[in-house]
Amino acid sequence: PVDPPRNGLFRVTLKAVDPQLAAEHEMIAARLPRPRPVPHARSYFGTHATIRPFFIDYARKIGMKWTRFHDATIMCKWSGAEPKRGEYRWYDEQIKGIRDGGLQILALPDRPPKWAQTDPEKTGNVIDVAAFALYCESAARHYRGLIDYWEMWNEPYMRGFFKGTPEQFAAVFDAGAAAIRRGNPDARIVGFCPELSSLNFPRKVAALTKTKVDVFSFHAYFQNVTGGGTADFAQELALLLKTAKQPAGIEAWNSEGTFGAVGTNSFYSFLGDPRVNEWGAAFGSRVWLSTAAAGFRKTFIYTLHQTDTIMYHGGYKTLINYDRSITPSAVATAVTAYCMDGMSPIACPKVNQGAAQYAFAEEGRTVWSTFLDPLAKQPVLLHVGKLPATWEVLDAMGNDPRRDGVGAVTLGLTPIFVRATDVVPARMVQTCNAALGPE
Repeated sequence: PVDPPRNGLFRVTLKAVDPQLAAEHEMIAARLPRPRPVPHARSYFGTHATIRPFFIDYARKIGMKWTRFHDATIMCKWSGAEPKRGEYRWYDEQIKGIRDGGLQILALPDRPPKWAQTDPEKTGNVIDVAAFALYCESAARHYRGLIDYWEMWNEPYMRGFFKGTPEQFAAVFDAGAAAIRRGNPDARIVGFCPELSSLNFPRKVAALTKTKVDVFSFHAYFQNVTGGGTADFAQELALLLKTAKQPAGIEAWNSEGTFGAVGTNSFYSFLGDPRVNEWGAAFGSRVWLSTAAAGFRKTFIYTLHQTDTIMYHGGYKTLINYDRSITPSAVATAVTAYCMDGMSPIACPKVNQGAAQYAFAEEGRTVWSTFLDPLAKQPVLLHVGKLPATWEVLDAMGNDPRRDGVGAVTLGLTPIFVRATDVVPARMVQTCNAALGPE
C-alpha cells in the first residue's frame, strides 16, 4: 500500500515505454482526514447517495452523516413501496445496511403510484388522500428505529412533483404527517419544502396546514461559490421562516441544493479545468461554512448518484466523477467536515481587511476559517508563522502550509482553517485576525 506524505488528491499516470502500444492511463486517489464521530443530530453534512455499499462508504469517508431518499432511490417513495394497493415492498436489508454504514436517513413518502392518482373534479384532490395516509402510517411503523425522519414531499410547488393546488397539498401534508406520527410516535416530520427565495407557495400553505413540523425544510440551489461578500442567507432564511409562520428556534434544513457550474470539477488531466477545480474545491468547503453560519442546520448536497458512465459527467455531481473517483470538491468537503462539523457558529468579523471569515466552537475546541472576500480590493495574507505552533493550520486539501516552511499564505478562493483546543474562542478569533495583513 502507498502512504502519501500529505493529504489531498493524487494522480497516477501509467505510460507505455512505446507509446504506440497503449494509450496513457490515469488513476485518481485521495488521502483524507479520518471522519470525526459527530452525532447525526448535530451534523450539517448530507447528500443524495446511490444505495450501494460503495456509495454509502464513500459518503461516510468524505464526511457525510445523512442521505436523503430522493432521485437516488425509490425506497420509501410511495410508488416504490406500494406499487399495487395493499401490496407493500419493504427494503429492510438495504435500510439496515445504510444505517450500519454510518448514515442517517431522511426519507420521503411522496411520488404516488398511478393507482392512487385521482380526478380532483370527483375526489377533491389529485391523489387518494386516505390511501396516502395508510401508506405513511404503515411505512413509519415498519421502519421505526431505522427511519425516524420523514420529509413529507419533494418540491410540491412544482407540477412535476405535485399536480394540485396549495389547498390540496395542505390536505395531503396534514393527512400524511398525522399518519406517520401514528405509526411512529418518535418520528420527526420535516417539511414543507418550499424554495428559499420564493415566498408565494409557503405563504399559502402556512395559512392552510394544521401540522406543526419538527423541522422546516426548504431548497436552496446556489448560483455562485457561496460565502463572504454581501450575500446573506440568514436574511433570506429569516424572511422565509416568517412567511411560513414557523416558530422561533425551529431547525431549518436545506434538503437539496448545489452549484451546478462546478459539476465538471475533476482531477483527471483530460477532464478537469484548473479554474473549475478551484471553484469546486471552494464550493465544497464554503457552502458548509456559509450555510451553517446562516442557520441552515443541515444541507443535503445534490447529488451522489448517476455515475458509471461518461454520459453523466458533469451536471450536479460535484462530489464524484463519472467513474466513482473522487473530486476536488469532495476532498474539500471532507476536510471541512473534519474541521467544523457538529460545532456551533460563534461571533467573528464577517470581513476584516478583505478576509472573509467564519468561526465555530464546541466544548474544548475552536475552529476559525478564512478566504479572500469576493469584494476585496487587494491581496490579503494570513501570517501563519504568527500563530501558536500548537494550533493546527490546514488548507482545503488538508495540509499544513507551515510544513513547507511557509510563513504567510496569500488568501484565495479556498479556505484556510485554524484549529485549536482548550483556548477561549474569542481569543482565538482575535489572534487569527491579528495575523491578517496586506500583501
